[in-house]
Amino acid sequence: MANDPRLPVRRSVVALLRSDAPLSVMVDVRTYGPETPANVTWPFNRYGSATYIPERATCMDGAKVFVSVHSFARGPGEDAASAIAARIAKILDGATLVLENGDEATVTVTGGQTLRDTDEASAWHCTTDIEVTVVSQ
Repeated sequence: MANDPRLPVRRSVVALLRSDAPLSVMVDVRTYGPETPANVTWPFNRYGSATYIPERATCMDGAKVFVSVHSFARGPGEDAASAIAARIAKILDGATLVLENGDEATVTVTGGQTLRDTDEASAWHCTTDIEVTVVSQ
């Protein structure tokens, strides 16, 4: 049977990011799931929409989850958004998660990107792309 761990992975990743004191200071504890509040205050982070691929083997039912964590900040320049994304990469790369159902997951940072967020010259958006490998016994 396919193991779809997207929800428990999201909950664990968001909780891990929220628990990091330096990141919480950078975004004033504004790390959200896929939806942000109306008129959200900047800077903030948002967990993106995940995709997954089931992985099956003898005695194992796992999956790989692919998602981007989005960081939004205002300038001048991209420095603030880039610093937030760098902190997210440091927190997540190599992290081991224990999901709410007891499954274990390992996080790998696979890349990222920096973009101007809107027509506003000082609004920036960085993504930190991750792959989460979940193993169920």
